[in-house]
Amino acid sequence: MAPPKVFSLEGKGLKLDTAEDIEAHIKPLIESTDFTEIRLGGNTLGVPASERLAAVLASQKSLEVADLADIFTSRLLSEIPQALTALLNALLEIKTLHTVNLSDNAFGLNTQAPLVDFLSRHVPLRHLILNNNGLGPAAGTLIADALTKLAERKEEARKAGEEVPLLESIVCGRNRLENGSMEAWARAYKVHAAGIRSVKMTQNGIRQEGISLLLREGLRHASALEVLDLQDNTFTVMGSTALAGVVAGWPSLRELGVGDCLLSARGGVKVAQALAEGKNQSIQTLRLQYNEITAEGVKQFLHATKTALPSLRRIELNGNKFFEEDPNVIELQEVLEARKEEHGTDDDPEDMWGVDELDELEEESEEEEEEEEEEIEEAEEEEEEERKADKFLRDNIKAEDEKVAQRQDKDVDALAEALGKTALSVMAEGHNPMHLVLGTWELPKRATPVLARRFTNCFIFIYLSIISKLSANFISSHFGGLSVARLSCTVADSSSPLVHGIPPEAALIGSQDLESWKYNLHDTPLLSSFNLRPRPVKMPMDAKEIELKAKALTKAATQNEPAANIVSLLKELQSGVKATEDLLRSTRVGIIVNKFKQHKSPEVARLSSEIVSKWRNEVNKQKVSGSPSVSQRSSGSPRPAQNGTTSPAATPSDKMSKLSVPPDKRSWKADGVDVNQTSNKIRDSCIGLMYDGLCLNSTESPRAVLSKACAVEAAAFSALGPETKEQYRTKIRSLYQNLKNKSNPTLRVRVLSNEVTPEQFVTMSHDELKSAEQREQDRKIQKENMDKAMVAQAERSISTSLQCGKCGQRKVTYTEAQTRSADEPMTLFCTCMNCGKSWRQ
Repeated sequence: MAPPKVFSLEGKGLKLDTAEDIEAHIKPLIESTDFTEIRLGGNTLGVPASERLAAVLASQKSLEVADLADIFTSRLLSEIPQALTALLNALLEIKTLHTVNLSDNAFGLNTQAPLVDFLSRHVPLRHLILNNNGLGPAAGTLIADALTKLAERKEEARKAGEEVPLLESIVCGRNRLENGSMEAWARAYKVHAAGIRSVKMTQNGIRQEGISLLLREGLRHASALEVLDLQDNTFTVMGSTALAGVVAGWPSLRELGVGDCLLSARGGVKVAQALAEGKNQSIQTLRLQYNEITAEGVKQFLHATKTALPSLRRIELNGNKFFEEDPNVIELQEVLEARKEEHGTDDDPEDMWGVDELDELEEESEEEEEEEEEEIEEAEEEEEEERKADKFLRDNIKAEDEKVAQRQDKDVDALAEALGKTALSVMAEGHNPMHLVLGTWELPKRATPVLARRFTNCFIFIYLSIISKLSANFISSHFGGLSVARLSCTVADSSSPLVHGIPPEAALIGSQDLESWKYNLHDTPLLSSFNLRPRPVKMPMDAKEIELKAKALTKAATQNEPAANIVSLLKELQSGVKATEDLLRSTRVGIIVNKFKQHKSPEVARLSSEIVSKWRNEVNKQKVSGSPSVSQRSSGSPRPAQNGTTSPAATPSDKMSKLSVPPDKRSWKADGVDVNQTSNKIRDSCIGLMYDGLCLNSTESPRAVLSKACAVEAAAFSALGPETKEQYRTKIRSLYQNLKNKSNPTLRVRVLSNEVTPEQFVTMSHDELKSAEQREQDRKIQKENMDKAMVAQAERSISTSLQCGKCGQRKVTYTEAQTRSADEPMTLFCTCMNCGKSWRQ
């Protein structure tokens, strides 16, 4: 095989605007057409220069690798699509090109079209590198969908007799893909599963839900996967559980990177136990730093290393929660050192073997160790109960799906025949349909959600062996949870005992009042075996159900679904919501329904208006009567005190009024304060953060600080809830960092003194949170940078894309300068050549 022939302008910092500018630099490409690799990174190409380069690239017959990273620095948004289109169209014609690197080019949603077109059509593609392109979830979805289409094109080409390579590796990091694009990426990995060997998607802001989706629906199909790097995303126990569930399906995996992913103590144990199953004996490198892994996790990884990971030579554990002197850590180091002596060479780099340097470990306190042990025990109990519940559910589903035996007791046949002939008796036309309530049951405390859904609002005979004999109409009406008219139904000739111990009294007893439909099912063997207690009343929706309906309404509106769909959802809310002020605030369902009052459909507008009026009247009645409104409080919602803030739990007055530590050492733990003010662990942790931020160097009593911390958290939850999602948590972290800022001590004082109210505090911008001194200092620095940037420049570019706001001409020269932090966009300093007006943008 001939050695690769490389053409390179890499790192020269050339600014090539025109065809003439680039001509002298690409003479080798013009003179020879057998280059196998080109490297153009670190230069900046204008549209004319790109078009000239594209014409030359099209003549290359052997090109395999195109490195086009960082070739549009300082280019305008309007220039990039034209330049990129020219280059990618040329590359599209090169059938030997299998590797494309377009990293460090700012594509985003506005400039993704040429890239999407190329990726969906370039059949020879094997390796794609897209790092730091500012895609975001929307553009990320389009890129992933393009790769899905590419799989179809590859398959079509194979059927046509062409030799087509598989897509083998994808690098797509630092692109803010987030959860929103994970469904599309999962599809892409699934259709390319046969070829995928390496996936690197670091630092994309993917949360645990997105990670779980990516792993379970996409990457688990890539059985030949060798390298997986998902560092600097967020796993938590949910994502760790997903990883533990799929890792056994990658027997060829050599490197697993999940550092800085917040696996958590429990999550680390789960991953280690999955690796200990012995299905990943090819693993050489594990990157697990900064994951809150504890000593128990290290113990499990040591066990996996000794028993199931014979090829492991490098494990990175820095930044976790254990002592460097832990016996398991020392033994792990010794095991890997022994492997290095046996299999390593003198030329191996230092970071190829052993345990990384453990210089940033966090020490786990005894209290945290006890909490961890309790959490693990609780998790094991929950998992065991879930397994039992799932098995119970599967057994019932299997029983329902089985064909009914030919031999049936006469009383069973009689009941089946009677029920099969039962018909719905509909009231007069125009009568509003109601949701048929045939009974609900209180489930065991830890029944799984799917089990709960299965038993709620179900007809009791669903578990009888006669189910297959019921008429389809009867089954769909009773078991589908549909909105139907009132039912008039009795069981004929039910004098003989019924199967499974259900007595004749189990027959439905009809009434004109829907609420009086009831069962006489007490003390039956069937119910007692399920540990269920019958309740004959229809329960109102809880907060979670209401939020799901509200989301469905929003989706129906944005996707222009038929008015009938919206009406159906509104009717469910009308009949299922028992309005309270707390419930409406936490779910925001009133705001969503209120928007439909302007809907183009008269029926939707009328119904939404009726619902809003009904809820308003219910809330007003509660206020007048003084009745509590906590019956449907959303999960984790704190109980408001009279002043609107969260009421701290009662604690001894002496403990809550005196300081036991110096002001600069204060924290909620040091003050002995109970921050568990809600039933939601995340919200309680946020209250603790707010307390720690407010109490620093403060002499206020613990009671006063706790009250203010609760008020701030409640305001943040109200403004950014109703769930503890990323926006809420990010705001809490930001407020905490500002409160702890030593250069801004007045902020804590202003919040504690109520000069800044909690509602104002949680809505303040980053600049508003700064002290007056900080703002003045920033202003001086910015002015200094501006003054430096406005000096005469040796070279000014001319652009017709910029328009003067004074004379309207497009003869504008501009220069660029970095006037803000390095990760912010550069500032353009523009001058109109016609009228002389200067401005910056």
